[in-house]
Amino acid sequence: MLINLRIDKGFTQTQVADAMQCNPSKISKIESGTDLTLKWVDVVGYLDALGMSTSLVADDTRLPAASRIKQCVFRIHDLMESLVDLAKEVDDDTDITKKIHQFYGEVLLNFLSRFEDSYARLNSVLKVPEREIRSLLNPCLTRQ
Repeated sequence: MLINLRIDKGFTQTQVADAMQCNPSKISKIESGTDLTLKWVDVVGYLDALGMSTSLVADDTRLPAASRIKQCVFRIHDLMESLVDLAKEVDDDTDITKKIHQFYGEVLLNFLSRFEDSYARLNSVLKVPEREIRSLLNPCLTRQ
């Protein structure tokens, strides 16, 4: 994958090595996956040299489900904010902007419908009155 990224971006191993201030042989080892001393900082440096950003997501499966769900929601929010930023960059391209709006709407609709289904199942266990559920969901559903 790294080799394909580098080639697609038009970089040589020497150019990446120069940007990382290392020997081209290190780039060869990083790309081949045979460097047993490879560190995260090397991968980040490699991708940075290609002009790419890097993110790392850690999921602690020992956390309660509610905490893990909350982390996922925050991660989704961050990704959607990135999508908004991309839309701002292409605001003169109406086709791309329309596609981004459509995708964003589909994500929100799918999330809300699944949220409502999950909440209904939870309600059958908790016995929350229907009017309370509707009052919680209506503000979300009317924003579509």
